[in-house]
Amino acid sequence: MHRLLRLPRAVLKLLGLVARFLFLIMACLVRAQWARAADHSRELACFVHEDLVKGLVAVQGLLPFWSMPGKDLDSILIVKLDRIGDMVNTTPVFDAFQAAYPRARLDLVAHPGPMTLFEDDARIGERIPYKTWMYHPEPVLPGGLKLWALLLKLLWRRYPLVVYLRGSLPFLWLGLTSRIAAARFVPAEPVVTRYLKALQPLIGPVNRRRPTLHVSAEAAAVARRLLGTGRPHCPRVVIHATASAATKMWPPERFAALADRLVQEFEAQVHFLGGPADSAGLEAIAAGARQRHTYHSRLRLPEVAAMLAAADLFVGNDSGLSHMAAAVGTSLVVLWGPADLTMARPEVHGDTCEILYHNLACRNACPETRCNNPIVLECLTRIQVGEVIQAASRFLAAASCRRPHVGGSARSKTQSPRPDAVLGLETSLLTGGPCCPQ
Repeated sequence: MHRLLRLPRAVLKLLGLVARFLFLIMACLVRAQWARAADHSRELACFVHEDLVKGLVAVQGLLPFWSMPGKDLDSILIVKLDRIGDMVNTTPVFDAFQAAYPRARLDLVAHPGPMTLFEDDARIGERIPYKTWMYHPEPVLPGGLKLWALLLKLLWRRYPLVVYLRGSLPFLWLGLTSRIAAARFVPAEPVVTRYLKALQPLIGPVNRRRPTLHVSAEAAAVARRLLGTGRPHCPRVVIHATASAATKMWPPERFAALADRLVQEFEAQVHFLGGPADSAGLEAIAAGARQRHTYHSRLRLPEVAAMLAAADLFVGNDSGLSHMAAAVGTSLVVLWGPADLTMARPEVHGDTCEILYHNLACRNACPETRCNNPIVLECLTRIQVGEVIQAASRFLAAASCRRPHVGGSARSKTQSPRPDAVLGLETSLLTGGPCCPQ
């Protein structure tokens, strides 16, 4: 009864939110601000979708024939249409279900790019690709025949359980034939906690929280070939200098200076990772660097995971690759920008991660997608190269080369990087497919 009394208030709140966003969208369309109109459309869809998921779960909970499935569960569908970091943080859900229902098949609906992380992962049965404009830069258009064919196939299978970690509006139809267990967004709650709480009505509390990624033998061979071209016994550092948003990126000239100092002070082999769209940024870093480093922009995600697993240290922005590094057990130094640290930081065990973070007054009202601070991106620009070197030294001291001097192996400070340093190493090794995004 209490839930029913709250329903009219929730509906009125949702209608007010819809009216506000429709006004913003129309205003952007009148001004021909297409990108902002698309962003507001995504925000509106996410808010409406979140409320509809809550309503669907509440209705199923009130109906006796929609009880949670028992121990004889034979198949589970996980819906997770998200970016790389959130996909990595979904892996504790795979492990929890595998332990609780060892005979159940886990099928996964996900964006085709991040889903390549699980190409050779025995935890996943069928990998079902689906692109949505709600969480990815896709055109804001209604679903076509392929979407409805996919929904009909999933409805026909009648999964006993659909774990709804992040879906989109069309997938709410799965509630007609399947019991839904959904993650619920709580501000500042760690994402792994949010996902595992959705499982508690079925299997109780889950203690194993660390994300894990499987590295295939093929990807590991590629990583060995790429990382094995430098001096033996020197520490190997992988740097990711980009991110999904400009508000999360440390200045590129500082990454260039950082890489140079890693070579000078630790004789490190430095490898920069990025996606195809990052080529210009990597070239700019190479032009500003005074030492020679290696740059990769055509690696597929499984090969990126293998590179991270084989490295001695990862250094980068708050991005999906920092979560990947944590999931393969590599030590990492993360340069943290505007995102909520408690909610979004990599999930790691032990003393293998150092996050450089400045708690500014503007964080409480930060929209994350744009900077409201009078000093633009002060949260990142406060981080100095020396701070990163000091953090990295804790992980690299034991792995540094035991040589009397650097002079013979490092390039002269006055030399400019060779033009073929960018992308040259991997071009002949790697073919097409989903490449490393942010």
